[in-house]
Amino acid sequence: MIPGVVHVCDRFRHGPTPIEEDRRWRTGLPRAQRAATTLVASPLMRRYGYGMRS
Repeated sequence: MIPGVVHVCDRFRHGPTPIEEDRRWRTGLPRAQRAATTLVASPLMRRYGYGMRS
């Protein structure tokens, strides 16, 4: 397996797949890129009730 690459597998043959929150984007993206992403996503964030926190 290659770290950071999602591998598709049959969960019925391999058992449950753990789901983990990934917060690396909060520290891995420069502040300007996070702001640009939030700006683009903000209309949908408001529509679906997400807060505009940083």
